[in-house]
Amino acid sequence: MADEGSIARMVREELRGVRLDYVINNAGVSSTAKRIGEVTMAELQRVFAVNAFGPMAVTRAVLDNLRGGERKVVVQITSQLGSIGNNTGGSSYAYRASKAALNQMNRSLANELAAEGFTCLAVHPGWVRTDMGGAEAPLSAEESARDVLRLMVKATPGMNGAFVNHLGERIAW
Repeated sequence: MADEGSIARMVREELRGVRLDYVINNAGVSSTAKRIGEVTMAELQRVFAVNAFGPMAVTRAVLDNLRGGERKVVVQITSQLGSIGNNTGGSSYAYRASKAALNQMNRSLANELAAEGFTCLAVHPGWVRTDMGGAEAPLSAEESARDVLRLMVKATPGMNGAFVNHLGERIAW
């Protein structure tokens, strides 16, 4: 996600002439620095490169493939931790800020591409049992993926630009 050359090779070697109806940008790395005294520029750059910049680079790279598709749905896997309005806990500065940036970029993308029939969604997958989510999380990866896929297939232009959870419920910006 953070290597433009790799993204370009993927499109050139795997997607040349392929029409896409859906793209899911499911990238995410956690930040190791949780407190302000631990945050470094290198940490911010690493987390933003994968969580915010990478999904936009992939979307830009496959735009022609999507334009050739019928549905034109772009899903950015984000986090409820990217909600500014719901941030009552602080910490995880790089992760939270990178997901808020992804949400904002997705909203801009939605506005720019709406006239072409695109539906762009920022989707929180739920709290998922993964290396990142931990063993306490209530959702399995399969349950979350099922919900996100169901939401993506049912996506309508009226949802364009929305920030929602895996069940389609709106999340405060």
